[in-house]
Amino acid sequence: MPQNSAEVNHASITDHAIPRKPKPFMQAGHRPTPGPHDLAPFHSHLIEPDAPEAQRNLGLARMAMFNLGLPPKLAVEMAAAALGPLEKAIERDPNDWPAVEAHADALLLNGRGQEAMVVYRMAVNSRPNFEKTRFGAGAVAMQLGLLDEAIEHLSAAVRINPYHPGYQHDLALAMFRKGDFVGAEKACRTALQQEPSREKTRSLLILALLRSGRDDLATFELDFLKLTTSENKQPDLIQWYDNELIRASSGK
Repeated sequence: MPQNSAEVNHASITDHAIPRKPKPFMQAGHRPTPGPHDLAPFHSHLIEPDAPEAQRNLGLARMAMFNLGLPPKLAVEMAAAALGPLEKAIERDPNDWPAVEAHADALLLNGRGQEAMVVYRMAVNSRPNFEKTRFGAGAVAMQLGLLDEAIEHLSAAVRINPYHPGYQHDLALAMFRKGDFVGAEKACRTALQQEPSREKTRSLLILALLRSGRDDLATFELDFLKLTTSENKQPDLIQWYDNELIRASSGK
């Protein structure tokens, strides 16, 4: 999702952003990150490599790699390699929703956000009460700057599963970008009740409080955030807070 300057700053402090420079693939004691063509079925000796289901599952596996926090360049390569197998899977079964939504995510990562949004709208129409569908639609809508639509989908995801802090955080983020700082605060606090250690959510809560002129509560949350921020990052955290306090006071 695109971030404004405040979001970039607070994310960099709390280490929840995609790094500007990809981390080295090789680290002491670690295996290299696999590329798109390194993935293979666990029982590959029992499966024909060109079998339609095997190719479909390969596409899904490539998209599932994003949960591991891929470097940006590799993430795009993985998504590009997933497109073909997923498109063929959808041709065979247009109601293969895991493949449909993974395909939409791959489109988004390949710079085809408008197409991804069309796919997610179709998926929402077909199964409006499926939480991952709503969450995916909300994420794509926010990427495209369609904040009202993002809030609609993310609110639905929260209604379906009110216990997922990630849904609450993204709803708070969409509200923050929309300028609904009270709504953003409420969603942040709900997320933090479920997972108090979510530093990026507490950082967003601080931003919402500052933007709504509640500096005293923002300072309280800053003191809490200090407890979970490493000592070497404390000066950066204080500088970030001071900058955001000035920005909020000036209305920027």
